[in-house]
Amino acid sequence: MSGRTPVFELHIRPMFRCIDVDHMAQHSIDLTDYETVKDNAVRIRKWLRSSSPMPTTSTGGPWPPEWIALFERWMEGFHRLERPSGGGYALRVVGSVYELSCTTTLPHFGARCWLDLSAKVGETREYTLVLEKVGGNPQSWPTPTTIREYFDASSPLKGVWVRDATGKRFVAAGGD
Repeated sequence: MSGRTPVFELHIRPMFRCIDVDHMAQHSIDLTDYETVKDNAVRIRKWLRSSSPMPTTSTGGPWPPEWIALFERWMEGFHRLERPSGGGYALRVVGSVYELSCTTTLPHFGARCWLDLSAKVGETREYTLVLEKVGGNPQSWPTPTTIREYFDASSPLKGVWVRDATGKRFVAAGGD
């Protein structure tokens, strides 16, 4: 089958609603956790395909067939995003926006990397540097690159939190 390879963080995790997460916690299955979903994938698929499918009609109804098919495609390789190492983190105001930037090395031409907004509570923002090894030529040379994310600067920030392969760090806001 052609098409984009489904990954947990982009394609599978978003299909689980808060009510699904809450209900499955009663079965000791954390639908927000990659390893738990991977370890229980056969069980989850069985519930999705059963004659009394989960989610039940009283909680929004069963998944459409294309969602189940996507889940099954994901089960073929259990792909997920990676967290590369980043460096040179900076947060600065550029005009009316903040620019959060860092440097990293893409493993090959065609790989994608971005700063993903993983949490926002009030003025506190947390980003995760993520990598998707898709497309391109895996035999091509690693490519150093700068990753940038922009967001509204109408409210002053002291900084943001960023998580990458080396852990979590606070990136203080700097000047222009």
